[in-house]
Amino acid sequence: GRLLDTDGVEVYSLKELDLKSRLDSIIEMMQGYYVVFDIDGTLCRFKYTSKDSDSLLPCKDKDLNSYLSYDNNMYKYAEPILTMQYIVSKLDPDMLGTLSTAVPMAVLLKRGWLPNYYPNIKKSNYMWSDSDFDKLQYLQELSKKYKVLFVDDSYKTLLYVEERDKSIKLMHTSEFLL
Repeated sequence: GRLLDTDGVEVYSLKELDLKSRLDSIIEMMQGYYVVFDIDGTLCRFKYTSKDSDSLLPCKDKDLNSYLSYDNNMYKYAEPILTMQYIVSKLDPDMLGTLSTAVPMAVLLKRGWLPNYYPNIKKSNYMWSDSDFDKLQYLQELSKKYKVLFVDDSYKTLLYVEERDKSIKLMHTSEFLL
């Protein structure tokens, strides 16, 4: 098992891959765009249970609305992704937003969680969608005023947007991995 960098040069440790340099080049590329981040799985790890639990969600996915209706806070254990915190902290707050699919109870929880970990994103730039595929409408509206870059962990959502609007730049979260 050899590790190769993007130029095919063998490296011997993760430190040699220079994550900061790679992230800084991504940040530089993001300049001039209104950058929109998905939340779950993009700004936040997709794990909403305690560290000692193997489950991703505190209940079955089909029972999530019911779980939330009993004032359960699924974001109690949610952790930010440090790489994304670094990137967001380096971008212009006026050119940052979030776009997340969420039921009304989850919107309230996400609104409470985001400022604790991503204070650089203005609350006025939080956007909420009824479905992953409705995200396209929000992105198209923004693209009337800005060059838009959308970062999401769902390849289906990204492909849906790509097939319908080539003017929106897209990034999958795997771009931030070494």
